[in-house]
Amino acid sequence: LKATMVSTVSPSYADEIQQPAFGEGLDGVLRSREDAVRGILNGIDDDLWNPATDPALAAPFHREDLAGKAVDKEALQQQVGLPASPDSPLLGFVGRFTAQKGVDVLIDAAPDLVARGCQLVVLGTGDAPLEQSLLDLSARSEAVAAVVGFDNDLAHQIFGSCDGLLMPSRYE
Repeated sequence: LKATMVSTVSPSYADEIQQPAFGEGLDGVLRSREDAVRGILNGIDDDLWNPATDPALAAPFHREDLAGKAVDKEALQQQVGLPASPDSPLLGFVGRFTAQKGVDVLIDAAPDLVARGCQLVVLGTGDAPLEQSLLDLSARSEAVAAVVGFDNDLAHQIFGSCDGLLMPSRYE
């Protein structure tokens, strides 16, 4: 019995796992089935998440005119209870609160990021101990906002308003 298709998170990763350095001992098998190995880009739908047309954002913006982004950042900071601070890098995470997704790494790194002047906003659900750790971190620091649950509009606001997105992962 053999798989009809093998899919990965991106076309480049599909190529990488067919090499000895990244194939974890399966590179030969994957090369022998190269016609069935496909990478499907793990990315964002840039129509649905377009900041120029996203109704969840306080102000539209695009790459030729970023003025609305500052408005969006301040609106998000206010909404989640962070101090308005245009000069503080605002870093966001939206996802499952699991070790697989590296949320424990984010929790461990948060104090250093805050000490360096960053603000953090996280949104998601998952393992109860990680949820609690994020809520505790938020309670201890005015520079961290943790929202346990899922809110589609808030997810759009985080993606559209933050200066950087955090995507830790233990497996990718």
